[in-house]
Amino acid sequence: MTAGLPAEAAGLPAGLAGTPSNVTVLARRRGAPRFTLQFISVVGGLSAWQLFAMSGIVPPLFLPKLSDVLIDLWNLLSSGKLNQHLLASGIEFGGGMLAALIVGIVVGIGMGASSRIDKLLVWWVSALDATPRIAFAPLLIIWFGIGLESKMVLVFISGLFPILLSTASGVRTTSRELLEMAHSFSIPRLMQFRAIILPGAVPFIITGVRLGITRGLIGIVVGEMIASTQGIGWMLSNATDTFNMVRVFALIIVLAAVGVSLTTLARWLERRFDSWRAI
Repeated sequence: MTAGLPAEAAGLPAGLAGTPSNVTVLARRRGAPRFTLQFISVVGGLSAWQLFAMSGIVPPLFLPKLSDVLIDLWNLLSSGKLNQHLLASGIEFGGGMLAALIVGIVVGIGMGASSRIDKLLVWWVSALDATPRIAFAPLLIIWFGIGLESKMVLVFISGLFPILLSTASGVRTTSRELLEMAHSFSIPRLMQFRAIILPGAVPFIITGVRLGITRGLIGIVVGEMIASTQGIGWMLSNATDTFNMVRVFALIIVLAAVGVSLTTLARWLERRFDSWRAI
């Protein structure tokens, strides 16, 4: 939206306005300091952890050295144990999130587009969304056992409502002027949905997916810690029961890395679709 404006008014140095390649270079240069600060923050925090643990102020039971944690993490990776449990958790998480994505988008579109559907389901959605997810765990274990199914359903419940509510909000915020214009030109409803409603709702859907991923990860860990025979949550529960704090911190690092990777991917998709909607 900076076309026709002076470089200074567009917030760009003189000579860069209207030159896509130069604008891209400038964006990358601006992104470099941000990455540098993030890198310094992570390295500084981990170094402080190592130095504080080595000082002996806190017993190793409460805060083991980072070097010991990394060694244990390497042993888990090289032995293949971590990969096996990561695969089990990944299958449970993937199955539950896929179902949450499909149901959340379909029902969210229905609630956003139809006031009748919204009135029919709004109390159910509000009540279930307000209920702590861990409250469902005992019921799911009784109904589905301690296998994959109970964890998939818990992930589904955890990730469903952010996706559903964000999708409904995105559909409701569709420009009424555009819809009225499409109606005046007798454009079919399906084409209105594909050309107007869906593009406007996609950024909201991506935001809901990002929030759903975070809640889904919590659900999978909680479910595996309560009742399971495999998975990262099961390993975490096992390590806690034996006071193996080095293993506990190693698994927390794994979970943090997985969470950061997934949310970073979701944020990248969110930025892409936000740019698309702004065009």
